[in-house]
Amino acid sequence: MTKKYTITDVAQDLGVSCSTVSRALSDSSGVSEKVKQRIVEYAREIGYEPNSKMHQKENGSRAVALIIGDIRNPFYGELAYYIQRELNKNGYMMMLCNTEYSVDRELEVVGSLEKMGFAGAILMTAQVEKINEELERVRIPVVLVNRNLSSFQGDMVLLDNFKAGYVATMHLIEQAHRTIGFVKGHTSSSASRQRYEGYCQAMSNYGLVTREQDIYYSDMKIEAGEKIARQFLQNGNRPTGMVIVNDVTALGFVSTCIGMGVRVPEELSVVSFDNTKFAQWGMVPLTSVDQNTEKMGEQTVSILLKRIRNYQREAERVILSPELVVRSSTARYVRNRDER
Repeated sequence: MTKKYTITDVAQDLGVSCSTVSRALSDSSGVSEKVKQRIVEYAREIGYEPNSKMHQKENGSRAVALIIGDIRNPFYGELAYYIQRELNKNGYMMMLCNTEYSVDRELEVVGSLEKMGFAGAILMTAQVEKINEELERVRIPVVLVNRNLSSFQGDMVLLDNFKAGYVATMHLIEQAHRTIGFVKGHTSSSASRQRYEGYCQAMSNYGLVTREQDIYYSDMKIEAGEKIARQFLQNGNRPTGMVIVNDVTALGFVSTCIGMGVRVPEELSVVSFDNTKFAQWGMVPLTSVDQNTEKMGEQTVSILLKRIRNYQREAERVILSPELVVRSSTARYVRNRDER
């Protein structure tokens, strides 16, 4: 029986990536002529043909998989709403998969996408490079949203998370805060890592010290914010400003601090990320960095549909700019006499 070769087989045999094989066989840019010729000749030799016709005809499927980490997170809920709205406008339906931030679960879902007959998939939670190995085996269009895997060569829609972290921290610096802490998200999250790098850069630019004792870790849930607040309040030399990974964690943090007698923003200013509806409704409305979920959702669907119609097109990367929305959780810090 004649072996049916896949793009992964070709890539492995030649020691290149699947995306390189795809570009070479579609005569796209980004591959040297020498490598392109070697791939084309080998594909002809073994009788491999890219499975592009299926994608160009949209595979007959009108369902798109949306893979998220935690449906209870209002940021994901808002983004899912705009994605579904755009898909519906274009005659597609959305199927939601909640991974609970489990890498194993995410790998399982990605590995099943093709067998389940989806026209395409949108990933909001890609966390580790191992995911890319699975994505390269999948022959349906995939778009990454707000996550950046260095080895992934496909379509992405991203927030400029470095700038987001920088803008959030600069707001506190401009309000005369000089000791500023940071609450990170998942250690494997590119968004969390880049926001932290933006925070560090802003602090460094103004000669401010980032203290290890002022850095905390969150699983993005409200309970994490409550726990971090209790740890924070045990610190006698605590920061006057905090930058927190998302609105949900920030709400738990702020409500616990207030409940334990800390005045926000008079004694403690807090900036968070996402600018969800919940940011407006806490005990103190949150100053938050807006990710423009509506535009993010629209861009994601637009890119996915273009990929479904033409599977061999050049990869597209859209980077959105964050916008700070100032509310009542931040104020200018006034030092008391003992600090002067």
